[in-house]
Amino acid sequence: MSGGVKLAGGLFGAVGAKQSADASASGMQSQADALKEQSRQVLRDSRRQADIFERESEVALGDQVSSFAKAGVDMSGSPLMVLAASERDVKNNVSDILVQGERRRASLLAAGRAAGKQAKSARRAGDFAAVGSILGGVGEFL
Repeated sequence: MSGGVKLAGGLFGAVGAKQSADASASGMQSQADALKEQSRQVLRDSRRQADIFERESEVALGDQVSSFAKAGVDMSGSPLMVLAASERDVKNNVSDILVQGERRRASLLAAGRAAGKQAKSARRAGDFAAVGSILGGVGEFL
């Protein structure tokens, strides 16, 4: 009879180990999924910020040209160079916003992949723990 109890204990231990590992893996997978979604949101946000910045800058550049025209400034030489430099700055800033968003996205995706790998490892560890518990129960039974 005590052999049967030990075998049953091994089986219950196996079920418990498997359930615990699965719960842990599920949490890790949820984190991986959340990071993946967050990476998509970061990319959308950076594109939106770049668009807003670009539109606002176009308005500011238009105001600058209008001010030059109202003041009777000839749009050659220094004023033209200032305007060209302003346009370059806008393009560089837009590019920086997008690059920063892409870097943040890549970082989140890497963290998500790592969490996904941890989830797989936790499941695998649960399988090994379950098998070990069963074998332990069988060993005690014999």
